Amino acid sequence: MLSSPSPWLLQLKHERPHFQLTNDKEVFDIAIVGAGIAGIATAYHVLKYTTGKVLLLDAGRIAHGATGRNAGQVVSYFERPFSDIVRAFGMEMAVRGQAEVESGWGILEDILEQCALNVHLHAFAGYAGFTTTEQILGALHELQIRRVSGLPFEPLLMKVDPTLQSQIPPELQDLILTVPHSKILDALKTLDSSFIAAEVSKKGCMNSARFCEELTGWMLREYGNRLHIAEHLPVTKITLTASEAQISTTERLIRASRVVLCTNGFENFSIVNRDGPDIDTSFHGDIQGIIGYMAGYTDEPRQDPAAISYYKAHLESGPYIYLTRRPYEHPTVGAISLVCIGGPERFLPDRSAYDPQSPIPADIEETLDRELRTTYVDLPPRASKSFLWQGLMGYTPNKIRRVGREPKNPILLYNLGCNGVGILPSVIGGKRIGKILKGIQLQPSIFDPSDTHR
Repeated sequence: MLSSPSPWLLQLKHERPHFQLTNDKEVFDIAIVGAGIAGIATAYHVLKYTTGKVLLLDAGRIAHGATGRNAGQVVSYFERPFSDIVRAFGMEMAVRGQAEVESGWGILEDILEQCALNVHLHAFAGYAGFTTTEQILGALHELQIRRVSGLPFEPLLMKVDPTLQSQIPPELQDLILTVPHSKILDALKTLDSSFIAAEVSKKGCMNSARFCEELTGWMLREYGNRLHIAEHLPVTKITLTASEAQISTTERLIRASRVVLCTNGFENFSIVNRDGPDIDTSFHGDIQGIIGYMAGYTDEPRQDPAAISYYKAHLESGPYIYLTRRPYEHPTVGAISLVCIGGPERFLPDRSAYDPQSPIPADIEETLDRELRTTYVDLPPRASKSFLWQGLMGYTPNKIRRVGREPKNPILLYNLGCNGVGILPSVIGGKRIGKILKGIQLQPSIFDPSDTHR
């Protein structure tokens, strides 16, 4: 089956005119490459923290890349175990990084309120279901670190089972709340009795593409004399000197005092550094591409928003299946309930060859449908599959977002990578960039660009 538009792109204003750059000679203070949620959040904070002229450019349209083709889920965890980040960076720096990501909730809420945006951010208690003792022990060790470090946490829900509880080390027992098995299954919205525990954490849902579109409109109204936007303007090369960035595009050469890459790592353009060592040979060539596949099922409005992850013992399609449920305003049908499922992934063998409209593999489509209908109990038989889409995720070698100045030339800055859990990191990354360009001295961070991939 061919990919359909994601439900998030369907809600955008497709009839608006494209943004174009008209002045061929203007020099900008800051150029931002990439107009997904990372680029939009960066533009917002740069405009807020500085007084410079900002250019936001994208090879396509605003929010039509990974931002418009994601799962629409808001979470605050990393794409690698927090315990691993502690080992790599030390407790203090790892905890500071985790707390910063979690502060993204407040940043999002402030933007929505202060800019009077209409997009909805649904926040609630989400669940992750576990089927093995190994998964439970891994989650408990993560909770133990959060407890020791002072980060907030919720106890793990585990079914009443003396044999299972006897396998939990004494020092982790007080991180468990034993409950009837039925309560676990109810939290996970499943009848699959192989799920024996559930992790509780704050999760949410948001149309990040619509967020970008609405925030762009607000920025143009508020900072129209300082913000310039150019869509459908692919970058072909960035040349860095000691004083500026020269950005070659398919139409013209752009000059800026600073340039910020807010891409997913698949730039498909070269970076030439005339004031230091070569940059292309660092992490840019190591970005790993993964295609994620998702399906959306529609039904009459009925239940509260939810987000659930299912970790099964032998899941062949990926590490886990994730599901979200939310109210959805369909452009033609009106108010409905939308249940989305994702999880199956495929590596991108050729980082330059990706078409988001390419057919969804038949086995992927079958897996999504089977996992939803056999795991999720609240899907009515009449629910219809209305959406089937895919999105490209770019992962840095250490699975942590890159935010800050390029160490080989500070003219270049980054807010990129790790799109698998990109909404909150993109937003906090934008705030970090705004502070850096204002001249605020920040503490060393796990997000700092470096040639050593910890």
